[in-house]
Amino acid sequence: LQFAMVALFTAQSAERVMSDVRPIYCAVLFEGFIGGAVYANAFYQMSVEVDEPYREWSMGVASIADTAGIMCAAVTALFAECWLNLVNARRDGETMSCFLGSA
Repeated sequence: LQFAMVALFTAQSAERVMSDVRPIYCAVLFEGFIGGAVYANAFYQMSVEVDEPYREWSMGVASIADTAGIMCAAVTALFAECWLNLVNARRDGETMSCFLGSA
């Protein structure tokens, strides 16, 4: 499901496949609900399944892993935004440059 969302958002950013923005807003809202539910469920399961002496440590490790994932996503977004800007500039005949190149 996450890869389908990435494909949809990438296609929309690169080629503007949808003329109306409301379906994109709905997809972002849906993705936020799913992500929040997974996050809450993971911590609930840890609070129930993990033995008391290891519970705090396991929640700390999960929080660090979550933060590391967010940081990796942010770094990836830097490259993706630059690439998408280059794609749009080339398509529209505009000039722009970023650390990946220029159009």
